[in-house]
Amino acid sequence: MRCRNVGLGLLLSIVLVASVNAEGIRWYTNADDAWNEVDVEAKPLMVLVTRPGCPFCVRMKNGTLADPLVVQVVNAEFVALRVDQQEDPAFVRDLGIKAFPTLLIISPNDKLMDRVKGYMNADQTRLRLENARRATMAQRPENSTR
Repeated sequence: MRCRNVGLGLLLSIVLVASVNAEGIRWYTNADDAWNEVDVEAKPLMVLVTRPGCPFCVRMKNGTLADPLVVQVVNAEFVALRVDQQEDPAFVRDLGIKAFPTLLIISPNDKLMDRVKGYMNADQTRLRLENARRATMAQRPENSTR
């Protein structure tokens, strides 16, 4: 009986992780829509900037950002915006981004909380997200400055 319960628990855990992973990160591809969500939810904005032909960008999107724990943290604590350098070169240029991938965390009151140039694995990404989330919580704006 006990073995059956452990097996059932393991099966439920696998199903739960698979459903989170299948869902993936809820990405915005339009900056205005993402900022509107930041205003409504009062969550920080996570921006992933990539470019075509970048093997580390693909590795970050398909590996690191598909990790079930990363997906869970991002969907619960951040608004996620994905920007492709080829699709929006002016936006990327205005941000001064020259290395890909680049991950930005911006607080709801427009303060840059973190900027990471290059690939990170899932553990590194979760740590950076958690640190940025904590810093954002400490600076909760009464009103957004935008």
